Amino acid sequence: MAQEVMLTEEQEARMNQHIKVYFEELGLSEDKKQIFKKIMSTKDKVFIFDTTMRDGEQSPGASMSVEEKIQISRVFDEMGIDIIEAGFPISSPGDFEAVSAISKGLKIKKRY
Repeated sequence: MAQEVMLTEEQEARMNQHIKVYFEELGLSEDKKQIFKKIMSTKDKVFIFDTTMRDGEQSPGASMSVEEKIQISRVFDEMGIDIIEAGFPISSPGDFEAVSAISKGLKIKKRY
């Protein structure tokens, strides 16, 4: 049985600020921001937000090819990961290509 977690006003304000900054970094359209907010406001579900492909490449000497990122994203999709942060598209042509390929290859599933 799910247990509702109550946030203090300060925690909720900090969370909203993080979401706002994240939206700005992603460059989401207003439509997509509203969809994302609706999904994330579901209180009876824990969302799994994976940053392996983006943060993993921040480690010295670590890198993944476009094909490796596509393979990982397929496994994450099969596992039911809700949000996959596949890279930072503006950082390099390779990241742009990987994020584009992943976003085109995965099916959007309603899991909430």
